[in-house]
Amino acid sequence: MINLIGAWEFVRSTVKDAAGNELYDPMNEAKGMLIYTDVKRMAVQLHIPDKKYIDYYGYYVFHSKLSIVTHEVIGATIPELRNQSVQRKVKFYNKDHKI
Repeated sequence: MINLIGAWEFVRSTVKDAAGNELYDPMNEAKGMLIYTDVKRMAVQLHIPDKKYIDYYGYYVFHSKLSIVTHEVIGATIPELRNQSVQRKVKFYNKDHKI
């Protein structure tokens, strides 16, 4: 079982259409970190070069069997993210904390 607790390097993001084809995602240019604590708090800090910073924090639930993490966003630099649930499928690239 994978332990999500710790600081993880953001590697990439993908977006797919209804047919499963991968679409362009500006988040692929992003660099940053995701931090998960043992008391279910999380913080995400990403930077898209020459564009913007995306920061948000809140709580999380990790569904390890599905490799899905749900972020319950409390505060964010993007107003539309505030008070939202954001669900992400995660892939672990190696034991060096890359996600």
